Amino acid sequence: MDALYPWMHLVGRTLFAMIFAGSGISHFTQRGGKVYVDYLQNHHGQLMAAPFSAREKPGATVSTPLLWNEVGEGLSIGDYTIETVPPRMKTLEGGDPMAPVLTESPDLIAALEKLMAKVR
Repeated sequence: MDALYPWMHLVGRTLFAMIFAGSGISHFTQRGGKVYVDYLQNHHGQLMAAPFSAREKPGATVSTPLLWNEVGEGLSIGDYTIETVPPRMKTLEGGDPMAPVLTESPDLIAALEKLMAKVR
């Protein structure tokens, strides 16, 4: 088991607890109109769609990174297709939302310490 797995498990559980505290949602993996925090996708050998890859679905939807201000009520996977994503990227303020992944070096130890302080 690699070191990222327990870290992502802690992040997933902590975010779940912070977001859904007092909501009546009591199970970490509950679905059916609710959020599924899938920390297992960060485990060795797991497959996931790369950013901007087309899905084999009707309408050719695209795995599209979003800005936080784009996330909200009415968000639909069907809004992001091989026809709509290229024009969106040309007009998106700040450019590619994934670009910082290539240049930033987050301090995961410091992030984990902050997260653990919230859990205690």
